[in-house]
Amino acid sequence: MAASRIAVAQRPDSAKALANVGRGLFKLEQLEEAEAHLLRARQLDPRSVSAHQNLAEVFRKQGRHAEAEASYRAVLEINPEYALAYAGMGSALFKAQRYDEALDLYRTMLDLNPDNA
Repeated sequence: MAASRIAVAQRPDSAKALANVGRGLFKLEQLEEAEAHLLRARQLDPRSVSAHQNLAEVFRKQGRHAEAEASYRAVLEINPEYALAYAGMGSALFKAQRYDEALDLYRTMLDLNPDNA
């Protein structure tokens, strides 16, 4: 986290550095600050899988299912074989009680990555 913060201080317009700080803040459960960093990263690099994926995780953790779904879909537009996005979106849809759609997403994730439990 310290190294990522230094990277942001030195390169405040680095989407990668901002996404790394956002991910670290997410892990520390500092969701509002994580969201701010990830939104900035996404703004700087709209094709950043890391920014979209981690932002989706923040939204999912906050119960903001529609926003999480939109961010996961953005990941899949960039990389349709990104298994983690299918798993995360499946989880968000499951929490939103969209069980059949969630199951389809989990199946797709397992097709892409059969070793992922």
